[in-house]
Amino acid sequence: MNPKVKKVLDKINNEGIDSVLPFFSDDVEQILKYLRWGGVLDQIDFESFDDTNVVYNFLLENGYEDKVIQDVIKNMSSISYDGKDYFYVVRDLEELADWFKEYSRDTSPHDVAKGVLSVDDWEPFSFSRRDVNLMTDVYDKLSEENKKTLRNRIVEKYGNDIIEIPSDEVTDVIERYGTEVGNGDYEFTVTNQNVLDLFSNDDLMNFLFYNHFDEVGDDLFSLNIVSYNDAYFSEYYDKVWGELRGYFLDSDAKPIDFLYGKTTHFKLKITNVLPKRIKEYIFSDYCEDINNLGAYEYLVLEGFRCGAWDELSFTIYDWPSSTRLKLMLNDNFNIIIFNIEN
Repeated sequence: MNPKVKKVLDKINNEGIDSVLPFFSDDVEQILKYLRWGGVLDQIDFESFDDTNVVYNFLLENGYEDKVIQDVIKNMSSISYDGKDYFYVVRDLEELADWFKEYSRDTSPHDVAKGVLSVDDWEPFSFSRRDVNLMTDVYDKLSEENKKTLRNRIVEKYGNDIIEIPSDEVTDVIERYGTEVGNGDYEFTVTNQNVLDLFSNDDLMNFLFYNHFDEVGDDLFSLNIVSYNDAYFSEYYDKVWGELRGYFLDSDAKPIDFLYGKTTHFKLKITNVLPKRIKEYIFSDYCEDINNLGAYEYLVLEGFRCGAWDELSFTIYDWPSSTRLKLMLNDNFNIIIFNIEN
């Protein structure tokens, strides 16, 4: 090693960068170029510099990426390494919601992410019984098999009941299968022969669900609200994790829970995104010294503040997609109507 270069290097590492700045016109980049010329860039003590971002920037541009990445990682307490992969360690997944855009008034991606990532069940929707048309909102969206099962359930449960229909609710179907009992009122019994015709009239069936088939009607109402929330949750679960994965988490990252003392923590793979985010941060202007941050979550949050990257976001709708709702209604049908687990 050139003795003059060694003297400069030792002085930097022992006394700090300020001790040699006067000899290089107070230009840090000139010092780094000199050390590169002397072949000792990899021997720098980064703590000797007031702003390591400047040093890291120079090193990244000159082929020392691994050295920079390793030096940054060792200063971040929330990053673990298992010998193969790096992981971001977090106590509560709900903390990841802070990486999403927040609005002051309307429901924001932050609000939705908080609900999706919470350990508590997220149920953003509630309805009153009268808000739901059990025929158009539920029955019409069931598969043909589940429709048939529901009709059979009605016959099985109420087939022995004599059902009275007031005159203002009487339909052609009731006139055909029932018996008039006076004042235009009718009585009838639901059977395998007439149940399909009954289900052909939405108003009649909604009346029956509220007034005679009320237990099954309550089950259908529960099926609707559970499936509505499930559909919305599953849709935005995909959006939330879709935003997180590939930018701040690896595309194949999954929450891995483990006990830390008596508390459950989670680790999420960041092997592929970590070097990218570190370099992106270092190359950005106006960002705080990366070695002052101390944790991966602070890197992400400071990156938002200094413009290294944007907060995560997605479009929010007021209801779940009809396709996903239909899927959930049919998936939950046996669970709600017959208490049969999948």
